[in-house]
Amino acid sequence: MSEQLATQEAVLRSEQDSLREVDQVRRDFLADVSHELRTPLTVLRGVAEVSLRGQSTDTADLRAAMERIVDEAGHVTRIVEDLFFIARSRAGGLDLRTDIVDLVEAHAATAREAEALLADRDASVDWQVPETEILVEGDLGRLRQLFTILLDNALKYGGSRPRIEARTQVSDGLVRIDVRDHGPGVPADDLPHVFDRLYRGAASQRAAPSGSGLGLPMARSIVEGHRGKITLENAADGGALVTVTLPHFDEDEFEEADT
Repeated sequence: MSEQLATQEAVLRSEQDSLREVDQVRRDFLADVSHELRTPLTVLRGVAEVSLRGQSTDTADLRAAMERIVDEAGHVTRIVEDLFFIARSRAGGLDLRTDIVDLVEAHAATAREAEALLADRDASVDWQVPETEILVEGDLGRLRQLFTILLDNALKYGGSRPRIEARTQVSDGLVRIDVRDHGPGVPADDLPHVFDRLYRGAASQRAAPSGSGLGLPMARSIVEGHRGKITLENAADGGALVTVTLPHFDEDEFEEADT
């Protein structure tokens, strides 16, 4: 009887812990939304009020104001979507459209999209990807988003003339993705916090004043949703190195297990 009671108490404690965790996720989400939306909403209201008070009926002025409002509204939407994604991942409710994905193709798609990031920048990206396919079980859209986040982060903090190296390889049943810049690296005090939501050290704010502090937390949520791991460290000879490991999908092993 005592064992049964102890089991029931353990189950109850576990359920209470889960409820507390969900409540904390909700509180964090609301706090993050409040913090992040204050500035863009102030801008939206300011632009609208100036336009309403203005006496000008010039079409160009009105169009410029509307374009600014649309741009800020899009920024607000992206912030809310990113925060919601992170909150859902913490609560264990992340919905991924899982399929067998070739990371070589995902890299190629990201490289094409990266042309916009590299436009008007004295920067280079060296993609080191095998010619043979590298398969993982995951969400293609989210994995492409992961690569874009890592590339964008390296470009922002890679110095005035960013030189990025991205390498993907398979070893011991894992896919390893390294993205390295040759910038000043991350200050030691900031390293433990780089995956914290909205955390931006002084060096980060100087290098990318417009950053939101959501990129790397988003990357971590995507990686953990794919049963992987992500780390960031300073390379021995300078620059920051982000390493992602994901389970490798082996078709031969899968077919043997299925027979």
